[in-house]
Amino acid sequence: MTIFANVSGGQIAIALSGTGTAAGAVSLTPASINFGQVEVNTVSSSLPVDASNATGAAVPVTSVTVTAPFVLASNSCGVQSLAAEASCQISINFQPTQAGAALGTLTLIDGAGTQTVNLTGTGAAPATDQLGSTAIAFSPTATGQLSAAQTVLLTNAGDLPLTSIALSVGGAFQVPIPAEPSCRVTQHAPSA
Repeated sequence: MTIFANVSGGQIAIALSGTGTAAGAVSLTPASINFGQVEVNTVSSSLPVDASNATGAAVPVTSVTVTAPFVLASNSCGVQSLAAEASCQISINFQPTQAGAALGTLTLIDGAGTQTVNLTGTGAAPATDQLGSTAIAFSPTATGQLSAAQTVLLTNAGDLPLTSIALSVGGAFQVPIPAEPSCRVTQHAPSA
């Protein structure tokens, strides 16, 4: 560096030296998360995103946001600074409020720029149980004989499977055990 002044010779020269370092840069992994199918009005398990600063300089973190219906579950990164050669973790949940595909974004804004993670999931309507018939009339049947089978249709209009299905009948009615899983047949054997 040279300084010009009213000194002997008109200038002063000063030698400068130093080592430059790369600007800090934060990377987020994974680049995208798919939460799969999650029941409407429930909260998924948390899935992690790792934020890493692999450079020799700290990076200021100014904000971490998530678009709905995704939710920021935890943020160990905070909104201050990510130290050099350090990492932290952000956890995200999916909380669908309606059935169907959902898209969102995790956005981390830092001193080096904006980093994003694409978020996807599908809101799934809960299982339903609707009987096709609420009453069945059997034809007259001789005592000790089985009547013709009657079918009762159980329908699930939801996106998720209907589980814990149990059948029971009272009196002289029977539910035969079919060769393959089914909820469709009820038989009647009149009592004496």
